[in-house]
Amino acid sequence: MKSDWSGKLTVRATIEVAGTPKEHIENAMKILIDSVKQLEDIKLTASEVFDAKKLTEEGSLYTIFAELEITARDFVALCKFCFDYTPSAIEVLEPASVELDAASANNFLNDLLSRLHETDMVLKNLRAEHRVLDTNATGLLRNFIMHLLRQKERTLQELSDAIGIPAEQLKPFVQALLESNIVSEVQNTYHLVK
Repeated sequence: MKSDWSGKLTVRATIEVAGTPKEHIENAMKILIDSVKQLEDIKLTASEVFDAKKLTEEGSLYTIFAELEITARDFVALCKFCFDYTPSAIEVLEPASVELDAASANNFLNDLLSRLHETDMVLKNLRAEHRVLDTNATGLLRNFIMHLLRQKERTLQELSDAIGIPAEQLKPFVQALLESNIVSEVQNTYHLVK
């Protein structure tokens, strides 16, 4: 364990947790604060947890936040804390100015770049997975509409009721089948083209 705290920084950090149910995010905040207490290069000097509140009146999502006062061993330790805990706000209380040597700057910038590359890779993977899921869901929905129309002709609302997707959301898929001449429409009733 390093013993040199000569480059220490005193910081106020705001950390927020959102989710549901309310008890879960309250527990998650306690676990998060307990984990900060265990950090080697960070000392938690004060914390205040505010009551969990609903994000919107009609929604079920809650948010809770805490203000933590911490002392970081140095700028690199503070950056690591920010990467790991992603506070929504940071305010350096002391010192008034921070001196950063080249090695610390290099460490910070390389950590930042590593995190950015990691985030970029996750985002690219999620986009690729989304495209595959979207293609598969579209194909599945198309087949389901065609299967229902093989049984009998139906209105958009009847298709909506059978599939469980609101009519307005289903309409573009039916429209695509119309444009492909797979389905025809007569008096607001859809038929499978034979």
